[in-house]
Amino acid sequence: MTFRLQGCLTRLYSGDDSKDNRTTACPQSLPRPTGKSCDEYPFASSNQGASLSGGPGRTFGYCEVAPLPQGVTGPTGYSSCMINASQNSGGGTWLGTVYRQNRILQNDPFYVWIKP
Repeated sequence: MTFRLQGCLTRLYSGDDSKDNRTTACPQSLPRPTGKSCDEYPFASSNQGASLSGGPGRTFGYCEVAPLPQGVTGPTGYSSCMINASQNSGGGTWLGTVYRQNRILQNDPFYVWIKP
């Protein structure tokens, strides 16, 4: 029996591709407000990241990413937002830990649940 997972991300292990994802979503040309850094979703470490997504960028007004349109939705694309720099760094460390502890390797599927 075969099945297809829907609505999940897949792990991207290549440093060059993840760097391209990060650079697409958060180019150096975007001004960083004091104490904030640029965060992207889907994760740069996923095959669905910004440079590989095939969709447009989007944001929210409170994200301070003026070049991207607000209020855009759809099944493809990526979002960027300026968030607290230390929280962003901590989130990246946590994601790396999740990958290692759960042995999520190249192209392995994984889900992201947002807890309200």
